[in-house]
Amino acid sequence: MGILEELGVGNFNFGFGVIGNTLLIAFFAILFAGIVWGVIYLIYRRLSWNQTIKVYGLIGNRPSLKFVTTGKFVPLGKAGDRVLKARKPKGKTLPNPTLQMGKHEWWYWERLDGEWINWTLGDLDKQFKEAGAVYVNADMRLERLAIEKNLRDRLIKEKFWDKYGTIIINVIFILLITISMVIITYQMVKFGKSLSGAMDKADSILGKIDAMERGTPIRPTDTITGFIPILPLLFWKKSKHLNS
Repeated sequence: MGILEELGVGNFNFGFGVIGNTLLIAFFAILFAGIVWGVIYLIYRRLSWNQTIKVYGLIGNRPSLKFVTTGKFVPLGKAGDRVLKARKPKGKTLPNPTLQMGKHEWWYWERLDGEWINWTLGDLDKQFKEAGAVYVNADMRLERLAIEKNLRDRLIKEKFWDKYGTIIINVIFILLITISMVIITYQMVKFGKSLSGAMDKADSILGKIDAMERGTPIRPTDTITGFIPILPLLFWKKSKHLNS
């Protein structure tokens, strides 16, 4: 049994004998090693070229982004100096930059003579203050408001409910609340008067019951009208008499 058969690859004996098997094994070994070294090289290249370089310049007399490339730092000498090497264009070497725009990100401006200058965004607020620029123009703001009002009055026609709907709903709500409060107040006053009359009638009945118990004759004109719960009063008087 051959070596490839032990590895589970199969029988590769094509009639070449020992030399053929050896060459075949060497071919697969070189192929595997090439794949491994290729993967390692791609990883190393990605990790080493980890700097992003954005190059700006004039395109059609307008400042624009020309292209984006990658770069890596290369040591220069033994004193700790280094330079930034760009992948595009090939062989472009830049001095060690000092203005960084982000993590591993550097901006350059390509001048008309082809020189790359490391740059970054400035403090616009500070520049405006130094230049004496006014942020808010009151006249322009008033003109804009006037134009907006004219356009709204001329082109946007509000419907009746859109314009007065909120006012009408608020007035109706206030009227309903007022009418409800008047009705509730009137019913409470009416109930208070009825309760006062009922208490007066109850006092009159209790007085007549006391007069009957003492044997005082009741005048025929002393009549009782209205609905009065007389039975509970009689039971209450009887129990009071028994207890006394």
